[in-house]
Amino acid sequence: NFGHGSADLLVPLAALQWIQGLGHRSAEPGWEGAVGARLSLRVALRRIVRDRSTVLVALTSGGVLQGRLARVGADHVELDSAEPAGRAWPSGSTIPFVAIAFVRRR
Repeated sequence: NFGHGSADLLVPLAALQWIQGLGHRSAEPGWEGAVGARLSLRVALRRIVRDRSTVLVALTSGGVLQGRLARVGADHVELDSAEPAGRAWPSGSTIPFVAIAFVRRR
């Protein structure tokens, strides 16, 4: 969704282990349409960078990071960490896409 309002959740396809309840049409090639076919994790993360939202990034290892996404590379995202009070820490984190379980925008 990533519209305005309540918290949004972005789950990379690579982080999914199973999905229940998809219709048969979702398995047909081209079901997502021309626009959907061009969308990627990188595109979705860049949108979050532009709006400067605070996010929680859950890692596949079980860790959780909080801050603002700063930059998106070909296979990673850079997170400017934040203290609970919302002040930015001087250092950030580089997170490979494969390590992301989900991103929750607040």
